[in-house]
Amino acid sequence: VTAGREATLYEIKDGPGYFTEMWFTGVLDDPHTVVRLYVDGDEDPSIEFDLYLAHGIGCNGSVEAQHTPWDAKHFGHLATRGGLYNKYRIPFQFSARVTATTVSSGYFWFITRGLLNAPLVVEGFTLPSNTKLKLYKQENVFLKALDFLTMAEVNGTGGWLYQITLSASGSDYTYLEACFRVTIDGTPVQFLSSGTEDMFLSAYYFNRRYFMSDSAGLTCKVDPGSIGAYKFFDADPVVFSKSLTLLWRCGEGPAPEQYGNCPNHAASVLFGDNSHQHYASAKDAILPPDINVTTYTWIYEYNRN
Repeated sequence: VTAGREATLYEIKDGPGYFTEMWFTGVLDDPHTVVRLYVDGDEDPSIEFDLYLAHGIGCNGSVEAQHTPWDAKHFGHLATRGGLYNKYRIPFQFSARVTATTVSSGYFWFITRGLLNAPLVVEGFTLPSNTKLKLYKQENVFLKALDFLTMAEVNGTGGWLYQITLSASGSDYTYLEACFRVTIDGTPVQFLSSGTEDMFLSAYYFNRRYFMSDSAGLTCKVDPGSIGAYKFFDADPVVFSKSLTLLWRCGEGPAPEQYGNCPNHAASVLFGDNSHQHYASAKDAILPPDINVTTYTWIYEYNRN
């Protein structure tokens, strides 16, 4: 493959069907490789992603490399410069083409598998035949303290929130005092977590650092304030019939009424030993730092009409 030139890795015109596995090795295995999927004749990519972020690897790929091999249920990284794989089930009705653009020239190996003329079954759920897997991206967004970020907004369709990846960097970790919020089908806001690390099933600012499990993982943590984490919603589905909005925030404090206050504590201060103290009122709290953040949100969308 030639650096900077989009190369076709695989193409099929025998739908309907869906991908069940993709595996990348060689020059493809790079944080800056861009993979695109063109589904059912779309001229623009139906899905486009940075390879590492699509596999839950945020923050700093060289840090994650120190912890290979690792293997979770849905993806893993099993070798140096290779063995990067995922099991996203990506459906298509008629055709699909997979391409990659790399930053280096050289050799690559790519394997993909799938099923044709079979019902789309994801984690035991049989999804409608018109299902599409969508990727919502917020890339390199600058957030000031207490700013909200809309990770995904879906209207006019049903669906299933399937996976999220968050990569963020600040001057300390107090921005993690932030709750994930969701509104479903126009109902009042609900809270999916009591803090950022809680969403990813850890606690206390990821104080045990790296883990890569089937449900969630922390693939990167670099002091003083950078993290990369992923979470799957296969075992605890978040489903909707007509709309969904997923929100995150840079730190936590008093919020506009429509967003609700979470938690009841306003914010926290970080001590040198990475412990932290909550404060009960905003006037006593120390605001979190400004941050740079990238999020990936994978959602299966369908119309049951």
